Amino acid sequence: MTETTLLLDVLDTLATPWALLDAQGHIRRWHPAFLPDAVQDDPGPLTTWFPQVPWPPQGEGPWQVRLDPGRTLFLFPYPEAQTPYLAVLHRHGTNLATMPVPGGKTFLNMMVHELRLPLTPIRGYGELLLQGMLGDLNEQQKQVLRTMVESVARMNRLLQRLSLLGKIESGQLRVSPQPVAVARWLEEKLAEHRPALVQAGLSLVVERPETLPTLSLDVNHLSTVFDALLENARMYTPEGGTVTVTVEPATARLTLAVADTGFGIPPEEREYLFQPFFRGSADHIRRHKGWGMSLYTAYRLVRYLGGEMGYTPQTPQGSRFWFWLPAREAQG
Repeated sequence: MTETTLLLDVLDTLATPWALLDAQGHIRRWHPAFLPDAVQDDPGPLTTWFPQVPWPPQGEGPWQVRLDPGRTLFLFPYPEAQTPYLAVLHRHGTNLATMPVPGGKTFLNMMVHELRLPLTPIRGYGELLLQGMLGDLNEQQKQVLRTMVESVARMNRLLQRLSLLGKIESGQLRVSPQPVAVARWLEEKLAEHRPALVQAGLSLVVERPETLPTLSLDVNHLSTVFDALLENARMYTPEGGTVTVTVEPATARLTLAVADTGFGIPPEEREYLFQPFFRGSADHIRRHKGWGMSLYTAYRLVRYLGGEMGYTPQTPQGSRFWFWLPAREAQG
């Protein structure tokens, strides 16, 4: 199963309407809910059904067009010669993630589980082959396997985010507060990220009080949000830039911020922040692979935990993402 086929399977399972378009914008394949039921044969150009969509799209994708207050159409580059565009229709307020299924699970979490099953042996056998456990390989074969294993890892990360979102939407995500020594936690997280930042040619600056408290928090959820912000800063800050981490403990909350000297987000695109599938339109953003789900997942997790997340543009360029979580000083 290819990565693109798996993406369509995910959209089908979520009952998310989609269509594949040729280079001229004609619809060639589509999910039944993308067009009216009466359409059977050639539906013609996308603009026949959605005249709000400018064609041809300008610049590097993905693109997004708000059709009306209840719908947004996303248009993605698609790696097939005959159908180089994928259109996805998002209906605001639709949420199959919370649909219950037998066994006490939600529809989305069941789907994630089923999709993970074939990925696990693919990744496992790929890694065995790379390690030479099943025979010698030439360099070209190794490179093909590395690409395969990396693609499976990307899909696993996407599935992890979808699983987390499903639990958030259904209210089934467990929150387990425990005493967290914030200073030690911060040192450990920065030690994890520092090698990748150094490899990217970035400087790391930490702004924090001399002493930090021990707070009652769910350390796994805290780490998930912090990791997403640091990875985002690393990906979109060019070599020679700086990433600044700020920690601000306050009464009944913990505030963290990650600022960078990267490309920043144009004013006209900021309204789409923290929405699913959003990625900036600039060429230097498009060069990095991604689904536009990392910040959205972090945002939804912070809100689920009773906190807030926001964005502030930096001067002369760059971004600052911040979040706070409710926290109380740990007893004992």
